[in-house]
Amino acid sequence: MDKPIRILQVVSRLSVNTGVMSVLLNYYRNIDTTKVQFDYLYFLDKDEIYDNEIIARGGRIFKIGKPSLNKKTFNEVKNFFKEHEGEFTAVHNNEVFLTFLFQPYAKKYGVKNFISHSHATKFSDRKLNAIRNRILSLPVKRKSNHYFACSKAAGKCVFGKKAVKKNKVTIINNAISVDKFKFNQAKRDEIRSKLAINDKFVVGNVGRFFEQKNHKFLIEVFAEIKKQKPNAVLMLVGDGILREKIEKKVKALNIAESVMFLGTRTDVPDLLNAMDIFLLPSNFEGLGIVLIEAQCNGLNCYASSAVPTEADMGLCKFISLKKDAMFWADYIIGNEVFRNRENSFKLIKEHKYDIVERAKFLQDLYLKMSEAR
Repeated sequence: MDKPIRILQVVSRLSVNTGVMSVLLNYYRNIDTTKVQFDYLYFLDKDEIYDNEIIARGGRIFKIGKPSLNKKTFNEVKNFFKEHEGEFTAVHNNEVFLTFLFQPYAKKYGVKNFISHSHATKFSDRKLNAIRNRILSLPVKRKSNHYFACSKAAGKCVFGKKAVKKNKVTIINNAISVDKFKFNQAKRDEIRSKLAINDKFVVGNVGRFFEQKNHKFLIEVFAEIKKQKPNAVLMLVGDGILREKIEKKVKALNIAESVMFLGTRTDVPDLLNAMDIFLLPSNFEGLGIVLIEAQCNGLNCYASSAVPTEADMGLCKFISLKKDAMFWADYIIGNEVFRNRENSFKLIKEHKYDIVERAKFLQDLYLKMSEAR
């Protein structure tokens, strides 16, 4: 093979703080780019993006206007695929509700493999957007010839129970770099000293401040934990449109001095070392990759039952969101277990979430598509 095959990754944005791009970059960093190369097509600008790394790895970046149901959008997509006719082995569409827009033009201009990839168990965390996206996603099964999902639950959401049961959906695990996230005592000591939390019981969460992540309830649970553990502090990593609202709630509960808003960070693996437990009371998740990362680090994790159980590597407990904050706090404290965290990374490998192995799996899928062109 003289040149690598090229896969067009369709995403809404290239932001460093989005889960989908984190997953794609994990795979991109571990595939053999002499055989398979990624290009990216996106349409929203926000925050810091991965453009420099993508270009350094040999990928290309294309931007179109935000899609709308108008002639301008359809012409722009048509012209894009016409201009790049014959360049892509596959279109890997990570925005399933836009399949109706991209697939016809991709097919018209020579792309024989169209992948639709479900990354969530809901179409949106906003009711009207969810209704719209569900309707727009109706053609997905008919127009895609490859179905990908990050979990069985995410697969059922978009492709249906029958497709999952009949193994028509390929599960692409939200794999991680095991070496990057495994426990490091030296880093734990360093971070805890730097943040002046050496003698604290650190409750952690990593996620965008959006309705999906349920920070409001998270704060309520922490407030109940603190009543039983006065030395407890909450470490919140991430940013988003609801951050100001959550900051106000923290002040209203008189726990502001015990809550750390660290914003978007590039040192999440280091910060996990400093935590003692991890909470993820999300309203929904495609999988919950941060749970995989936290368990790799050896953290006891407590997640809502809305999170797929496939995220459990052996260190995760699931609690219903129908239970109140006091129940969550009692359950968490009652199940507190201290263990040697240094060997927890082995659980991730056993469950096939090691990115080195899974990147080879995905790479082989792409190469088989190329052979079938």
